[in-house]
Amino acid sequence: GDNLPDYTSLITATDNCDNTLTITQNPSTGSPFINGMTVTFTAIDDAGNDSQCSIIITANADTEDPVISCQANQTLDCNETVIPDYTTLVTATDNIDPDVTISQNPNAGSPFTDGMTVTFIATDDAGNSSQCSIIITANADTEDPVISCIGNQNLNIGDNLPDYTSLITATDNCDNTLTITQNPSAGSPFTDGMTVTFTANDNTGNTSQCSIIITANADTEDPVISCLANQTLDCNVTVIPDYTTLVNATDNIDTDVTISQNPNAGSPFIDGMTVTFTATDDAGNSSQCSITINEEQPFIAVENDIEINLGEEIAIDVVTNATGVISWSPTTGLDNPNSLSPLASPEETTTYTVTLTTLNGCIAQDEITISVIPPQEEESLYGFSPDNDGINDFWEIKGIENYTDNEVYIYNRWGDLVFQIRGYNNTTNVFRGEANRLTSAGANSLPEGTYFFDIKINSAHNLPKLQGFLVLKR
Repeated sequence: GDNLPDYTSLITATDNCDNTLTITQNPSTGSPFINGMTVTFTAIDDAGNDSQCSIIITANADTEDPVISCQANQTLDCNETVIPDYTTLVTATDNIDPDVTISQNPNAGSPFTDGMTVTFIATDDAGNSSQCSIIITANADTEDPVISCIGNQNLNIGDNLPDYTSLITATDNCDNTLTITQNPSAGSPFTDGMTVTFTANDNTGNTSQCSIIITANADTEDPVISCLANQTLDCNVTVIPDYTTLVNATDNIDTDVTISQNPNAGSPFIDGMTVTFTATDDAGNSSQCSITINEEQPFIAVENDIEINLGEEIAIDVVTNATGVISWSPTTGLDNPNSLSPLASPEETTTYTVTLTTLNGCIAQDEITISVIPPQEEESLYGFSPDNDGINDFWEIKGIENYTDNEVYIYNRWGDLVFQIRGYNNTTNVFRGEANRLTSAGANSLPEGTYFFDIKINSAHNLPKLQGFLVLKR
């Protein structure tokens, strides 16, 4: 950081003629010093003759610490949570470095703790350093919280005080987690015109209060009524009973709500009638609910009509919602005419009626027709001649059109599938001797011979054969 001094007085020069030589310095006196720089000296006589010599200037090692000066101890408000940057308030000087670096520990933004020490370090370019410290304390909190109450409130007679503290607002200069208490406390008995006081406390014991007055509401609230479920009466009942003891009602004030029934107990019973119940409190407030009363309707249902082949036996499925005596008519072909699921094997088409008689004398009926299919002669021809003469030109499978969800497969004698079709119907979807699978056998036209057929039907059916041999004659 020094500037060059005038070194010329330290330089000696002699001349053969001139005793007053001129000596100059370059760089000149006052020039900035740069470590390792060369300074050249020139001696000039009167005749303009000159000679030069040079020296190198190097810097001395800097071992001197900066001089640091801290500010006084500091205080922060109670609501401050981090420390600021104090380095701008610290001064430091150095014998060489004009721009000393000042650092702070803990750093600015670190959490503030009451009574903490903050240390400052001044460091020059040569690494020399010096320190000073201050103590930071919190200002005392002497300010009361600011509390704001809700408006006066109303309650019903008989209520207990609720907890109003969540409705009270309070702020504080330091404490963000104020405690708010209520007096009388939540759950205390309510008295008309009572005063409730709220107190806000901060963490240093400062408090503030506000109060509200609680008055009683006029009772305008209807009772809460709960009906029983809809009812069913036996088929031999003629009047309705008293259901009021089965109805529940509560009230905000009245503990003995009156419950009435309309129509009254003993009124004539009509199937599907509505009975209404009214709950009335001491203030005349009321609410209603209703139920429907139905006559017991026993139910019995038999499965859909069915077909069986002559000689077959089938179980009849019956569903009912009541218990009682079961009887079937006629009884012919039934193994047990008093069973809910008898086995039936009639020899001819028969309509059976099932009757349920409940313990109360109520009756329900249903019926089922079981169609008996007599043995059928096999009418399907297992040979045909597709010669386009209009007679027996395709394979007719008797009755297959009644089972639309069918598939027919035709195989040659080597087991190759040559024809396949879904929905064979003896009209548009038929086998005319043309292959639709193995087309190499006669360019779609199959040769004469015996073929094997396989019919698949995914339901009950009356076809005599599902597999067998088929003769194609041309």
